[in-house]
Amino acid sequence: MKVQWQVTFTLVDVAGANFRTDEESDGLNSEFMKRLGVKARFIPARLAIARSLASQGQPAPLPESVDWGKSIKGDTLFGVGAALSAWLGLVVQKNGGGVAEIRQLTGLVGAHWRRGLQLLDTEWKQSDEHEVQFIRRLVEVAGLPLGQPGRRPGGGFVDPAVLSGEIAVPIGEVSTDATTNAPIRWIMNGPGGSPHSAIMGGVGSGKTRSAVAMLRAVRERTAAPFLAFDFKGDLGTDSEGNGYHLERTFGAQILSPPRQSIPLNV
Repeated sequence: MKVQWQVTFTLVDVAGANFRTDEESDGLNSEFMKRLGVKARFIPARLAIARSLASQGQPAPLPESVDWGKSIKGDTLFGVGAALSAWLGLVVQKNGGGVAEIRQLTGLVGAHWRRGLQLLDTEWKQSDEHEVQFIRRLVEVAGLPLGQPGRRPGGGFVDPAVLSGEIAVPIGEVSTDATTNAPIRWIMNGPGGSPHSAIMGGVGSGKTRSAVAMLRAVRERTAAPFLAFDFKGDLGTDSEGNGYHLERTFGAQILSPPRQSIPLNV
């Protein structure tokens, strides 16, 4: 027997709707913002909802008299376009269909949000409150492969999951103070440090050579993905045999504007 139901909302309604969970869970959502080092409330919320959707059975519904936490707009929580449609499809599919009203949808999302945070909190504690171990556990729970380890230049491999902690990056190939001979290092990913670095100099002064040396030092410590904006068009050619072929050397994705357009979501 084919079951049909009348849907009384559109994707525009979902994008503009207010989604929220109970006040206690919302506090745990804020706690996960601190644990993961993120500033947007929707990031742990998405993670929690996805975690609950991947679990068996349905979450317990939120009671009518619950104390509510802060709301997040649908287009912020789920995105827009295909992303919004995918999230909506997952929630409806998990419910076995039958989601006809926007209020029913917000209730389902709030229940998944709460259950997901509870599951994440348990897994955080089981991971000894260590971010890398926590991520590994989520990957294992999801049944996803951890991925192939990245290859270091010159041989050997590095675990792509190990991305936390400081990385002392030599400034160029020499990286020593000309007066004191003391080593010069840029502390990347360190507390209180800037995530940005600029290398400036005249034509032929060695800017690209220094940058490539720094990238090589980073790659020796982590398999974090590289994205290169190549305005001159010479970082992916290695035409002079100088080792600047970033795609081959580091597995970088190269964008060359204006010859190649830059996507809005890089």
